[in-house]
Amino acid sequence: MDHQVDVRGKVCPYPTMEVQKALNAMQSGESLEVISDFMPGRGTIPFLCWQQGFPWELIEDGDDQYRVLIKKEEGEPAVPRGYEAIARRGK
Repeated sequence: MDHQVDVRGKVCPYPTMEVQKALNAMQSGESLEVISDFMPGRGTIPFLCWQQGFPWELIEDGDDQYRVLIKKEEGEPAVPRGYEAIARRGK
């Protein structure tokens, strides 16, 4: 990973804001690892990636902690769980 953002202990809207700030500072082709324990972020961070067209992967680490691996590049990102209907409308 080229960059890492640890937002454990932070709540909305800070985890998503910190991820956006990190992505803005990154160059195309770089990767970001986000570490969080804020459960709603399991949806909002992947949704942010999907909106911007960046591939991402959610990894559950247990103990209410997870990581989101993001690649800042153009691609076909996975649709976050629960947003399938929105994705279909956008096509």
